[in-house]
Amino acid sequence: MTSIHSPRSGSIGPYRILGVISVGGMGEIYRAVDSRRESEVALKMLPLLNERNAQLERQFLRETRIHQDLSHPNLVKVLDAGMEDGEPYIALELNDGEDLSGYLKTGSRLPFDFVFPVMEGLTAALSYLHEKEIVHRDIKPGNILISRDGRVKLTDLGLAYLVSDDNSFSNLKISKHALRGTGPYLPPEMFGDTAIGPGSDIYSLGVTMYQMVCGQLPYTASSPAGWLSVIESEVPPGPRTWAPDLPLHVDGFLRQMLEKEPTARPTAAHLHQQISEIVSRLEITHKALCLSAEEMNRALSEDTYLDAASRENMERKGIMSTRLSLDTQATTRIARDGPEAYSLERSSRMPDGYRVIVGSLVFLVLIIATWFFFG
Repeated sequence: MTSIHSPRSGSIGPYRILGVISVGGMGEIYRAVDSRRESEVALKMLPLLNERNAQLERQFLRETRIHQDLSHPNLVKVLDAGMEDGEPYIALELNDGEDLSGYLKTGSRLPFDFVFPVMEGLTAALSYLHEKEIVHRDIKPGNILISRDGRVKLTDLGLAYLVSDDNSFSNLKISKHALRGTGPYLPPEMFGDTAIGPGSDIYSLGVTMYQMVCGQLPYTASSPAGWLSVIESEVPPGPRTWAPDLPLHVDGFLRQMLEKEPTARPTAAHLHQQISEIVSRLEITHKALCLSAEEMNRALSEDTYLDAASRENMERKGIMSTRLSLDTQATTRIARDGPEAYSLERSSRMPDGYRVIVGSLVFLVLIIATWFFFG
């Protein structure tokens, strides 16, 4: 069975095709206009083949069914679905940015203030899917969209399945010839006897995060058979091998995400909680960097620069105390290591309030001692 490569044109249902966005073996996506609303959409259809493929059609309809019951800010939204001349289609919201693979193609490490917000959105999306007993099964940079304003969207549920569905999909394995492109992101259980589940998505997300923070994949191979071998048997170098400034606790949970045994990997909900705390620290630190040490101290007492909620949050997380001697270098270390890994340099001068209290206590002790010995 071969694909017919000439792209579609004209109209499909109420949608007028403007051009091709992407063409793959499991689907084609077009930029199109909804004639009813004059708004642009991403129109997904089955690939043009020289003969019908019943399995692809079932999979496409399954994706439509799963997608229509979902609503989450970090999942691409389904706007419409239908059938035209026996061909099913899905109309999706159109992304105005690019996918994550575009950011990774230079092979450079991505900055933490980019990586962690992206991971926060992805773990939120996976936590939502896993709560609904849906496994994505195709987490990779090409399926992660980032809009111009920084919104993160997970897309392409073409391989997704419901845990409650029949085993013909939940136990689907990947053959060697299907490893090209997706191969580096597949979990070991895709090739063995272990059942595929939510942990499989965590492994694929771990490979993606490793690539973002390290600037390279955790494994190297030159052939599909090579990918199969290294994924099943090799342990990748620790992330700090390539990213020595990566916080120790982040290095730890990233290693866990890449465990061979699915049950040893963290859940999406747990990861989302950890990463959200890191993002919160980054946002606070960014705000702190805009202030000089003198302004920081004044802000603590006058509320001039920080609202009450920001002050409370910063003090609670240990990023600020009553008085700080905070410079840019120290703040960068806070963002990198977090308050649990780095103790802030504090002013050696005791706060005035504490000095008064301590002085009063000392004076009281002297009076009691004098009365005890000479009274």
